[in-house]
Amino acid sequence: MTTVTEALRPIGPDIWLAEGPEVRFYGVPVATRMTVVRLACGGLWLHSPVAPSPALHDALDALGPVRHLVAPNRFHHGALGAWVAAYPDAVLHEAPGLGVRRPDLRFDAALGSRPAAAWADTIDQTIFGPSWYFDEVVFHHRASRTLILTDLIMNLDGRRYGPALRWLGRLDGALAPTGGVPRTYRWSLTDRAAARRVAEMLIAWAPERVVFAHGAWFERDGTARLARAFEWLVGRPDAQSAGRSRGRVWRPVACG
Repeated sequence: MTTVTEALRPIGPDIWLAEGPEVRFYGVPVATRMTVVRLACGGLWLHSPVAPSPALHDALDALGPVRHLVAPNRFHHGALGAWVAAYPDAVLHEAPGLGVRRPDLRFDAALGSRPAAAWADTIDQTIFGPSWYFDEVVFHHRASRTLILTDLIMNLDGRRYGPALRWLGRLDGALAPTGGVPRTYRWSLTDRAAARRVAEMLIAWAPERVVFAHGAWFERDGTARLARAFEWLVGRPDAQSAGRSRGRVWRPVACG
């Protein structure tokens, strides 16, 4: 039987990553990534589910029952149907604007700027935007100090692309090793003051690591790298003092 570590990589207490197959986003090939959190009740919370496989199902079933399927923005929904079929009792959570794109799916709950009761004392939550392109629901797993993003930051390996795509990726600010918020997304913001407040909140959560769906995620120095990624919006915040101001203590609680 497939072991957990073969399909899922642990990155902290009760949090794992699953690397998915490559997909094309506006013609650009990008890898995919899912984040899995085990809640206090033992149920699993799946963020941006990647294409399923027997090995991945085996690994998840070894950890606990799948309780929540989280679609964090209106683009990350391709595999949802397969996950709903495999785990029909799981709660399907809808990002802003996704329902109209997937009328074939029955969403059970809408994601907002506050965490659902099932994970409120385990995972922080807010929405980055507003944008005419997409609003993204972002999360912070307190026990592991992991910020969980999707498309808000990209850090793509330019060596995989031809000269034209490398030039476009560099122009967009989405190439490794620095990565960042793509300029095409920055231009889509319709209220920069509101977006700035959210960015400051994310930095104040003081994550040790920052996970996102496409490219090499920030495995260490998460707060400093996050602050650099948002300099265009918030300037140069004192990330260390922001982290000391968090003031919240993680406590496991019962969950759905």
